[in-house]
Amino acid sequence: GGSYWVGTQGRSPFGNSGWHPNGIRIGGVGRNRTALSVAGERKYRDFRRDNTLDTRQFQMAFRTLRQLSYQSDTAERIFDVDGTIRATADNAGTLSVQYMPPRKNTVKLLLLMDSGGSMYHYASLCSMLFQAATECNHFKELHTYYFHNCPYESLYSDPRLTYASAVPTEWVLNNYDPEYRVLIVGDAEMNQGELWGRLYDWRARRYSEETGISYLTALKNHFPHLVWLNPEPKPETLNFWTETHLYLADFLPMFDLTVDGLETAMKRLMVSR
Repeated sequence: GGSYWVGTQGRSPFGNSGWHPNGIRIGGVGRNRTALSVAGERKYRDFRRDNTLDTRQFQMAFRTLRQLSYQSDTAERIFDVDGTIRATADNAGTLSVQYMPPRKNTVKLLLLMDSGGSMYHYASLCSMLFQAATECNHFKELHTYYFHNCPYESLYSDPRLTYASAVPTEWVLNNYDPEYRVLIVGDAEMNQGELWGRLYDWRARRYSEETGISYLTALKNHFPHLVWLNPEPKPETLNFWTETHLYLADFLPMFDLTVDGLETAMKRLMVSR
């Protein structure tokens, strides 16, 4: 707990679990992500599908939701690549061009993203997810709101969570129908009081009307197609900072923000509870 030479949970430049901004972690575990480097064993492993994602992988995962689109009943026709290949093969190799009605996007996505605090560590990853969602053309509608740690009585249209960008959560529940697919992104780790207690609104100088878990319950009940993506792996032990993570992992469908996790989450969005 001290600040001289080697120690733990203090401001020593050598040790672990401390707060030195440019220290070297020796042994133990890192807690505050402030170490400049890590001394000790280096572990290598083969490529795997549970690694974190890039923009291309995000876009490929979002393509899963295209199965929710429908073929419009119009006179318009577009070239059917798969149908042409099948028909040509069935016709002994003689080209047989096929056409089909165009597909219309019906997917409406509501993206709720944790902003600030511990999520700064994942800012780059969340930026890629946001870019992939906004640039792909798989959604009929896409609406993005932000919160800090847990959705309360207000969501925000600006990631800086400014007072001018506040939108009442009740308004969101009243104006977005249950057909919206809801994707919550956050590390789910916070002070227990933020989840089970009434949060003090310093702007309005009063406590919130309900607890954080009550607003999450309202979102869960209103949107049957809702999942939580977590960039922080599910903790193996219970402590002060992981209690909310473990609780929410049981309360909501929660998936790791990895290749496999995102693909599974997209498939989960396609079915009702």
